[in-house]
Amino acid sequence: MRRAIPTISLLLAALAGYALVRSCSGDIVVPVEGPPPIAIEPAPPPTGSPGPATPTPASDAPGADVTEVWLDLRTDARFEPSRTPAIEVWRLGKPVEAQVEIVAGDPDADAAGAERPRPRLLRVQIAGAVWHRQAIAQRDVLHVELGPDRVLRGRVVDRGTTPVVGARVFTGGAVDEEVTTDEDGRFEVRVPAGPGVPVVVRAPNKAWRHAIVDVSADSGAEVAFVLADEMPLEVQALGPRAALVEAAAAALPSDAPDTDLQAYPLFAQDLFGPAPIDENGRAIVRGLPRGAVVAALVFGPRLQCTRSADVALRRAPARADVTVSERPTITGNIVDESGAPVVGADVWWCEPGEGRPWVAARAPGLVPSWWPAAGVVLGQSDEGGAFELAQPPDQDAGSTWLCASLPSGPTVRLVTPAGKAGLRLVLPAKVPARATLVVARPEPAAAWSLRLSVDEVVVRLPQPAGTDAEVPLDKPGGVYALRVRIGHEDAWSAPRELPAFVIAGRTVVPAALLQR
Repeated sequence: MRRAIPTISLLLAALAGYALVRSCSGDIVVPVEGPPPIAIEPAPPPTGSPGPATPTPASDAPGADVTEVWLDLRTDARFEPSRTPAIEVWRLGKPVEAQVEIVAGDPDADAAGAERPRPRLLRVQIAGAVWHRQAIAQRDVLHVELGPDRVLRGRVVDRGTTPVVGARVFTGGAVDEEVTTDEDGRFEVRVPAGPGVPVVVRAPNKAWRHAIVDVSADSGAEVAFVLADEMPLEVQALGPRAALVEAAAAALPSDAPDTDLQAYPLFAQDLFGPAPIDENGRAIVRGLPRGAVVAALVFGPRLQCTRSADVALRRAPARADVTVSERPTITGNIVDESGAPVVGADVWWCEPGEGRPWVAARAPGLVPSWWPAAGVVLGQSDEGGAFELAQPPDQDAGSTWLCASLPSGPTVRLVTPAGKAGLRLVLPAKVPARATLVVARPEPAAAWSLRLSVDEVVVRLPQPAGTDAEVPLDKPGGVYALRVRIGHEDAWSAPRELPAFVIAGRTVVPAALLQR
């Protein structure tokens, strides 16, 4: 496969008050708000990168009477805005600011025109309080309603109607705020009223069950659970031990609908932690219902995510063998635009133009949002922003990029070759859909010209006297190797360089680079 050549395509139409929109059928020019039309004369591309070692062709020489600023940008990484759907949180009837993360279900927004929006499980934090709620998009917005505290009651029994004593019950708060059932199998807890409260019941040797409960602001809610016997799944990872460091296993539903799994909380496997793989390559996935058909998923930073064949949980021992292989790893760091480490960012190998490769985008039910699909290599940055990641099998083909994103944030795609150690990815907290590049005028009293080349796509933009240049880009921006030269009286200045120039939102070229 060949690498797609990145371009910023400043687009004459964009500078003249239009924007170029990418679609499946081609490019569509649509009007947008912007400056009046500007006459633009495309300049011939340079024969090489501007610099003292490369003579400037005569056609690229600056004018004798106009100062010219030449910005040469070479793309190292691209930014992409978050695809997370819009989320609003109301507390006691009023909208509030909250930290929200999609922890189960597709983390990206539903496709335009989707007939049945898919549910998501959200983790909502306001100050020190944490709640989990299921929400389904209405008019492309996920809405969470946290009303006044009301009583949620319930009872847990087995199939013989015997009370289950000491069962742990999660009622949609923080993970460590479970309650337990009493001698009669009953529990009672106060929770904020509202729809979509996830209730999960776990007990030793029993299949886990869950229900999504609407808690009335008038009367609260009451729910009952009947627990059947569990059928644990033994997952055996076959491969070198080094590949299984920090690896884990989980159970996924089969491709065919399975009624035995309808009451099983797939999301709880991540909520309470996936099953770790031990030094012998073995993991036990607990709480699965007898009779269900599942597949085992094995993933870790040093291996490709691998899915087993379907396993019917009808008789013990139920076992899934998964063959994994060790691959060379690379290391790197993820930082924000200020250089501070980014903690908990997902890192994976990606192809040009593809979305985030999460299994939740395809699997039925509330599957944890970050679980990788089969064939994906996924790592995560630690408290210092560092990560380690196995190289993909086709690394030598040169077609694979390195991507990183936060759960509900933007994505950065490293375009430059990514097969070496010590990689550094810049991942801003927010990325607007379109960036603007601001270039200060080199001489306040004179007209001047801006020559901008991005990956060898060149435009020349004449500027009126006494004005700065504001160039709207048709992309969210990224990280670039920036080289600046000032041209005056048929000669170019020596180049000034920034090896990692971040463009996101409205970005100003440092004034020190523009001095003659």
